[in-house]
Amino acid sequence: MANRYGSRPRPPGTHITSSNQLRSTTARLTPDVRDKLDRVSERLGISVSATVSELIERLAVDENFDPGWRSRYARPEVTERQPPLDMTA
Repeated sequence: MANRYGSRPRPPGTHITSSNQLRSTTARLTPDVRDKLDRVSERLGISVSATVSELIERLAVDENFDPGWRSRYARPEVTERQPPLDMTA
């Protein structure tokens, strides 16, 4: 049986150094979203982790890390745009 896409070895040249430590995270996905993620990863020939990492790297955000769109999963208090925090005090 073939390995699941999340368990593929890292490509050459992506070794871990003291300044480039990988961090692990967990996401709960619906079966249809996970299937889509698996299929995209397979099509790209990369791991699920690499696919998620690349999607996040490509995510457009402003200087306040606001993506400019609201998630359907967001808590109600987050859906209102908040002014940036004054960090000068």
